[in-house]
Amino acid sequence: MAEYPILFFPKRTSAAREIPKGFPVASPHIPSTHRQARRIGPKLDELHRAFNTQRAEISKDTRGISPENVIVLETIGNVDTFLIACNNIEGLEWLSDVDEVEIEPDEDFYDEKNKEKLLSGRLFLSMANQCAMQTLISLWKRYSDNPDADLGYGRNSWKNIFKYLYDIRRWSVQDRIKETCFLENLQFRLDHKEEHLPFEIELWYRSSRTSRELAERQLQLIVESEGGTVRNISTIQEIRYHALLVDVPASAARKILSDLEDFKLIKCEQVMFFRPVGQSISFNSNAESQPIPLVKDTYLPYLTEPVIALFDGFPLVGHVGLEGRLLVDDPMGWGDYYSAVDCKHGTSMASLILNDDINSISSSLKRPLYVRPIMKPRLNVLKGETEEYIPEDVLLTDLIHSCVRRLFEGENGEAPVAPTIRIINLSIADPTRPFIRYLSSTARLLDWLSFKYNPKSVKKLH
Repeated sequence: MAEYPILFFPKRTSAAREIPKGFPVASPHIPSTHRQARRIGPKLDELHRAFNTQRAEISKDTRGISPENVIVLETIGNVDTFLIACNNIEGLEWLSDVDEVEIEPDEDFYDEKNKEKLLSGRLFLSMANQCAMQTLISLWKRYSDNPDADLGYGRNSWKNIFKYLYDIRRWSVQDRIKETCFLENLQFRLDHKEEHLPFEIELWYRSSRTSRELAERQLQLIVESEGGTVRNISTIQEIRYHALLVDVPASAARKILSDLEDFKLIKCEQVMFFRPVGQSISFNSNAESQPIPLVKDTYLPYLTEPVIALFDGFPLVGHVGLEGRLLVDDPMGWGDYYSAVDCKHGTSMASLILNDDINSISSSLKRPLYVRPIMKPRLNVLKGETEEYIPEDVLLTDLIHSCVRRLFEGENGEAPVAPTIRIINLSIADPTRPFIRYLSSTARLLDWLSFKYNPKSVKKLH
């Protein structure tokens, strides 16, 4: 397993037969078919009404875009056949799924040995158009009338899904902003009189390029209708990442905060998450800076190729403990924004990697350290000190992808800049991307890159 990534992203495939997998013998208590009909039927009716409402809301500015909704199916236990079931309904596209391990029991679903015990399950997220929704409702009605009915070739897997279906609903406005600090960031920027407010819109990744382009067009029209601008678009197929970097005027941000549930951009079905950009690292400027007591002449000769890369702030290349030991690659020219006193975090991390125990020469790295600046400095007026931050005109996931690809593949027709790298240090945490249910796009990217550029696939160093 060490040769494969932790995360796998299913592709749409045709199933020749259904796989007879179900639940283990020790499955939880589940409701009867009659009870399920009373629980799930009204929710499907609500979804159907939502489609009709959305169709009426789509304006002439979004011609060519048919009504679609992201539906969330929450099951108790693990339905292994969901992807097959999804593929056998035209217009229903698998988007994502995630394990759920803390589902509250209720009168219908519970552990028979301990009714208070939290349940395990799975969330399945799919994009459905009007045709798919009608098919899904039809299958449900046939199942609820007769749970033993034949639902048709490739569709009997839905019987097991319906049997263990805990909830079905739309992906909501609250889902798009939950735990992302998006609203708090908007309010903070407004409080500090910013006129243009940037943020990231992560879209649901669609398998069809046409669908992705339509989604981009829809978002761009909405953003521009509010006086905003789409500044950057990024698509990384391997991790199913599709995002826009936008900025909107303060007037649009006030509308979002005052009428969240009715703001067209926030309600857009193509959006997975809204997130802030330009996250910063604060560094205590009052801390005493102690020079590293090392003499360059005492080091053993360096080997020429770097094996460790540091993605961080710009380092103080002339520091007594770092001079002549760094290979700084700054294709964006972000080092030009730094003065010597601003080179804080990158200098500290470079010193830690190169010197380890400052009292032991033998512990020092004998190779140069490759450094790629991915931050800029700015003055935090409230704190009265400089902080380093990811620039607001880039998407973090896209930036890291570009930096790593430059190492091993090069860019713009150039050769790889440091293909001997084996370790990358990225000591930057983003508080707006906590691990709550869903791995962030950056986390997915790091896992994929570690697999793609696995040292086993690269010629070993001598």
